[in-house]
Amino acid sequence: MEKGRLINKSGELLQVAREFIKDKELICAYVGGSVGRGEADRYSDVDLTVFTQNEIATKKADILYKGEIIQLETLHISELPNKEMIEVSPWEFRFLLEVTILKDEEGKLDKLIKWTTDYFHSKNGRKKMIAQASQIVRERITSASDCLKQQHYYSATIAAMGAWTEAGFLYLFCHDDSLANERMLPGIQLRSVS
Repeated sequence: MEKGRLINKSGELLQVAREFIKDKELICAYVGGSVGRGEADRYSDVDLTVFTQNEIATKKADILYKGEIIQLETLHISELPNKEMIEVSPWEFRFLLEVTILKDEEGKLDKLIKWTTDYFHSKNGRKKMIAQASQIVRERITSASDCLKQQHYYSATIAAMGAWTEAGFLYLFCHDDSLANERMLPGIQLRSVS
């Protein structure tokens, strides 16, 4: 698909998300995934996260809106990540690198994302992300090995695939500054051929 068509599809889906949140009482909202990166195609859905003042439990729902699937996550504003949370566990919040802000009444989200981007690209931030992702990979390899010893082959396969996937995402982040699923195999394949 041509880059112009990707931008158009991303723009269309961003507009759907804007219309969806238009009359809702929200503090801030963002779209992530392929739409947030500007790489949406005809198979993309809208990964929409909204923050509200209303006292609600964290809620996830898939909604069909104007012919598009919105994967909606509704959170209380107190669940918006802060700098301390991100410094403690940056790998957990890596998705913040690829969001498009739709609403940010107080400007907190914009400031947080700018700070997060700088932190993730700093020597300390990158080092911590590599350490955390590597720990996840080691834990999954250990789990796969334990499952094999117990002859739980399906579980071993899932754990091994999880280790490989996490390592692939770390590789993409470090080498391509990307977290896109669809770039993992082609990116690794290109490097192994070169």
